[in-house]
Amino acid sequence: MPYYVDVEISDHYNCQELIVDTLDLFNKRLTDPAVGAQYSLDDDIDKLDDNFSLYIAKKKGGPKDDFPGFSLLSVVKGTGYERFALCCFSSAFVLQGQSNNINTITSLGVSAPVNKEME
Repeated sequence: MPYYVDVEISDHYNCQELIVDTLDLFNKRLTDPAVGAQYSLDDDIDKLDDNFSLYIAKKKGGPKDDFPGFSLLSVVKGTGYERFALCCFSSAFVLQGQSNNINTITSLGVSAPVNKEME
């Protein structure tokens, strides 16, 4: 089951800004001791395009991967969609407390729908 976060989107918000804000929310959850996660997500802006893809989300939150991912510079409201799936490549996962990516994870992925409206 995907983990969901809500992010409020301003009129000129681009996909890069959406991903950065979403990563902040994910990483806060991943560092919570109650979650017990070994990994966090690499939030280095220079690596966003290599580590993540933003797609239109299906009803259950998975990516509609039969459509291409959005460009980092795309204006989010200009896409005409309100729910997105943020997909992570294995290079996006960083062992907690370390700065180097863990590249041995080959089949791990995350789908995270992001809603325009805050509940």
